[in-house]
Amino acid sequence: MAISSNTKKKIILLLMAGVALGLSTSPRAQKRVFRALKREWKFVDKQKLYRNVKKLEEQKMIYYRNKGEWWNIELTKKGKKQAQKIGFNKLEISKPKKWDKKWRVVIFDIPENKKIVREALRKKIQKLGFQELQKSVFIYPYPCNKEIEMVINFFKAEKFAKQFIATDFNKSTEKKLRKKFKLS
Repeated sequence: MAISSNTKKKIILLLMAGVALGLSTSPRAQKRVFRALKREWKFVDKQKLYRNVKKLEEQKMIYYRNKGEWWNIELTKKGKKQAQKIGFNKLEISKPKKWDKKWRVVIFDIPENKKIVREALRKKIQKLGFQELQKSVFIYPYPCNKEIEMVINFFKAEKFAKQFIATDFNKSTEKKLRKKFKLS
């Protein structure tokens, strides 16, 4: 079941941020989570929030308990899956100002009986900006290990997909790639 309401999506993402905060060991990472939470909280209509919390509870996306002034809200398994989908759809790769002259390569060999997974994976990495070097071999010039790992895990393709860094291509291939990615 997809969540259509922006407020519900924000609630799910805020709860997921709480999970991220709990898993963060670095104070720097925790600060980033808090900043993101603070930004998003400003835009939440509190009346809508209460209504949507109830709806999410009815949809079994969250487990909710009211303890006087305090609320205890937890994502259920179903809610966590939905949070992953929301985050997955917003996934982008940030580009550094300066290219490090390394190529990120993703290869996969997904069996025919999982053709839907193969095509979905192909479309997603192309949407992220990867170029197809040859069938099931894609290349990108910027760091993206975590993002690609998330994509591979999302499609449950860990057995079939690999990523690595390449630093040396023949001159004509490298020249074509630099032109495609507008690199100097």
